[in-house]
Amino acid sequence: MRSVYITRPGATLKREGGLLRVTEKGKSVADITVHDLGQLVLMGNIMVTPGALDLLVDRGIDAVFLSTHGRYRGRFVHQNSSHISLRLAQYRSLLDPGMELGLARRIVETKIGNDRSFLMKFALGHII
Repeated sequence: MRSVYITRPGATLKREGGLLRVTEKGKSVADITVHDLGQLVLMGNIMVTPGALDLLVDRGIDAVFLSTHGRYRGRFVHQNSSHISLRLAQYRSLLDPGMELGLARRIVETKIGNDRSFLMKFALGHII
């Protein structure tokens, strides 16, 4: 499933049959097919029409709303979204005390490994 980002300030997202159309000042700037769309990310001042929201619900497509600078503002999630199942599994795992320590260890090990790789690549790139 693909994600589509809409970042044009003042754009409008509306439904045109089975498509989502992005318009700006009344002119069409892009058409988005929804058959393989998993997520729509709207950044900044983007207007979404009720028809577009209806199509997102019908197709089970989630929408993420970000500020102009990319700060998370909210999410429009379909009731059968895979994100809900993921969150429930994450919350359930918090009830297992052994899981917390194991997860913390893996996070620290991965962080150290990534930092080591970065430092080695950085050092190799700057040796004459």
